[in-house]
Amino acid sequence: LGAAYDLTVDQKVIVRGGMGLYFDRPSGNSIYAQVLNPPSVKNVTLNFAQLQSLNPNSAVQGPPALSVFIYKSDLPTSAQWNTGVQMALPWSSALDVSYVGQHAWNQLQSINLNAVDFGSAFLAENQDRTQAATFLGSNTVPNDQMRAFRGYGNINQQNPRGWSTYHSVQFSYQRRFSHGVSWGLTDTWSLSSTSQSGARLQHNPDGTYSYRADQAAADDLL
Repeated sequence: LGAAYDLTVDQKVIVRGGMGLYFDRPSGNSIYAQVLNPPSVKNVTLNFAQLQSLNPNSAVQGPPALSVFIYKSDLPTSAQWNTGVQMALPWSSALDVSYVGQHAWNQLQSINLNAVDFGSAFLAENQDRTQAATFLGSNTVPNDQMRAFRGYGNINQQNPRGWSTYHSVQFSYQRRFSHGVSWGLTDTWSLSSTSQSGARLQHNPDGTYSYRADQAAADDLL
């Protein structure tokens, strides 16, 4: 949706404005990553063996990682708007000064649902008592043993929690082709660009998870 208005009637100063609301389907790369889930792909580490004498007994298969998509995902949406003034200047030139803004929401963000909770390395139940600790948290068990969903590695979920807001002022000076000469100059001043921070999850004993209480503070600071 756009509109223009001639302030001087002689087309010397024109005010323009427009806005639009755009929708997009989820990224294809985010969906197609699910074909890498087991049993299609396995990550196997082979220890103490040569290529010509592969021994399955020396193979170690770690916890599988998963790429998942949220069951009910809102449609990624972007609202964009602009307003500006175009002025005719001497020497076949024109100056355009515009404000341009954008706000997007429901943007896909990858969240690791099986990330190790903050502070887990300092809990008594996660200490490896077969090792001598040099400092607090130095003798923890492997990360895979501290995950909420045992038997899995990272569980990366595409979640529509992302958002971003942008404000700018854009300038354009164009010298139209006349007497064999044409040139132009454009510049953009970014006034503000903000977006969400990473998800900060915490897991409960019953297997559920939620955002930490400091999620809002992280979004504000980061």
